Amino acid sequence: MLHILLLILKWIGIVLAVFLLLVLLLINLGLFVPVRYRADASCQNDIETLEAEFELSWMWKLFFLTACWKKGKADMKIRIGWKYLFSEEKEGKSEEKIEVPEEKEENDLQKEKEEQKFLKEQKESLPPEKTNRSLPENNVQEQAEKRECHQEKTESGIDKEEEEKESFTADRRKAGGRKKKPLWDRMKEKISEWIERCKSFWRKILAMGRNFRGKKEQIESFLTDASHRRAFCSLKREVRRFLGHVSPKDVKIVGKIGLEDPYMTGQALAVLGMLFPFLGENTVIVPDFENKVLEGSVHIEGKIHNFRMLAILWRLIKDRDVRKIIIDIKKLKW
Repeated sequence: MLHILLLILKWIGIVLAVFLLLVLLLINLGLFVPVRYRADASCQNDIETLEAEFELSWMWKLFFLTACWKKGKADMKIRIGWKYLFSEEKEGKSEEKIEVPEEKEENDLQKEKEEQKFLKEQKESLPPEKTNRSLPENNVQEQAEKRECHQEKTESGIDKEEEEKESFTADRRKAGGRKKKPLWDRMKEKISEWIERCKSFWRKILAMGRNFRGKKEQIESFLTDASHRRAFCSLKREVRRFLGHVSPKDVKIVGKIGLEDPYMTGQALAVLGMLFPFLGENTVIVPDFENKVLEGSVHIEGKIHNFRMLAILWRLIKDRDVRKIIIDIKKLKW
């Protein structure tokens, strides 16, 4: 008996150990397997030639998201495991041919003709005494009469709809044919509406200013508090870490830009020059000071480690000053 209990406990321990190992494996995979993202775009001097694609994958593409823009159409796919959330099979089914009602009516008429021929042959083959008996021909005639009545009803309904549409268009034409107000009166109305909107906007700004003046001391004390300042510094530091971690590691930009006006082209290059330290060494932009040009391609690739995101979140939660500023913000009465 004791031997059996020990054997059961042994197998229970093995099962628990395997379960714990699986849980630890999943936790490690979730923490240390990064989320990868990639973006590609290209343009050939025309908006119609613009093509863009974005991919987001995790756990070796076990979770996969892709979005693309090609030929003026957007498309998105989400895959979890081996199953697409937006399956293409439904789209294929929706594109299947649907029988047109006219074709159905033609098929029904052909069937009726075939049935009538069959009944005539049966009549001719039967003796004259049996021909007077009821045959399914009467049912066929009744069905044909019913179909004719149904067609007449549908045609009458269509005629009514057409009459309603014609009356509606006639009313619209009459309304459009009425004389419009003079241009000066319409301008006066628009100007008066615009003035009223400006007045209401100004009243809102004045009300906000009064509220701000009444709570000026409260806001100043909130901003000048030593613990709040320390919380702002720690938040600023963690945001920098977050942006540095999320920023792409591989950036390649090759393009040609021109705005016809040399001054505007120089201004655009000056703005792009400010971004060169963040874009990296693989950025090549050729200016064109004479023509209007926008050509090139962009490739961005990077990854996000989940354990670093959790570390940033843990540092913020652990910080006493951050917890205090969250509580104080909730207590403020705006």
